Amino acid sequence: MRRIAGLLAVVLCVLVAAPFATADAPTIEPVNNPDQTFTDICPFTVYAHFDVDREKLITFSNGDFLITGALKVTFTTSTGNTLSVNVSGPARFVFDANGDLTIYAAGPGFGPLPGGLFLGHGLVIIGPTDVETHGRLVDLCTLLA
Repeated sequence: MRRIAGLLAVVLCVLVAAPFATADAPTIEPVNNPDQTFTDICPFTVYAHFDVDREKLITFSNGDFLITGALKVTFTTSTGNTLSVNVSGPARFVFDANGDLTIYAAGPGFGPLPGGLFLGHGLVIIGPTDVETHGRLVDLCTLLA
């Protein structure tokens, strides 16, 4: 009886692992973030220079992807104010059955959202129709004013 139970356990493990064994391995490549200029968001222009950029783009066989790795940026305004921050994320990009994209940004990050340019701390979910925050957003325009 123990042999049959052991054999069934092995067969079950093989059947459970089989779908994972057939998936293609993810591809990994550097992101190479270009410096960015943000106009018409704050009352002044904001330049973003990436001081450290060791982010990796991991693309999965289903089309979803993950961006992770060290990323530090210095923001400089057209008025001369500066702010340096860690924005290393990570961020996961997931496509649903309709092809709609949802971004799960965790940890520190930044970007334009409706209403301004923000630093995010904690989980920020950017869906096809709304933004959901489980953490906090800090207005970069206010910090840099």
